[in-house]
Amino acid sequence: MVGYIARWLKDLGPKAISPNIIKRLQDFTHWCESLPFGQTAEDDIDTILMVALYEELFDMNHTRALLPKLMHKEEFVLNADYLKNWVGEDNYNAALKYF
Repeated sequence: MVGYIARWLKDLGPKAISPNIIKRLQDFTHWCESLPFGQTAEDDIDTILMVALYEELFDMNHTRALLPKLMHKEEFVLNADYLKNWVGEDNYNAALKYF
């Protein structure tokens, strides 16, 4: 289900992503981060958030621009190896420019 959010954001385009949408994404991210860790990747909301939402945001410039609004630069840099492995080094570096 979280993947639908990423697809919706991609389809919106840059001009349609309003401050209200960004606020709702931030609220959703904070809510996810407030939940307890799961026992496996299948029930761990942080893993689901990373895989189904964040990784998908690396595909387009207008969604890459959302990443600094959803995660801290320190978290982004600490996860560099993981992210480069899953989204590619070029996509990682393109997203890093927004931080």
